[in-house]
Amino acid sequence: MDDTAKLGTTLTVDEAHGIIGTTKISRGAFYAAINKGQVPHLRLGGRILIPRSAFLRWLDGSVGAPAA
Repeated sequence: MDDTAKLGTTLTVDEAHGIIGTTKISRGAFYAAINKGQVPHLRLGGRILIPRSAFLRWLDGSVGAPAA
């Protein structure tokens, strides 16, 4: 079982950023990509949640990011 299987159905921005690798993209650039709709995500109230399965497919390049 890989480490991402231990995570819940959704990821926080920091969890998703950690999966990508904090040395690959800055936290601010990751938030900017989310705000541009380049990363699959949900906004609930003031929170940004990233569906784990959609994020991992996006990361693998299987799908484009849906519009937020």
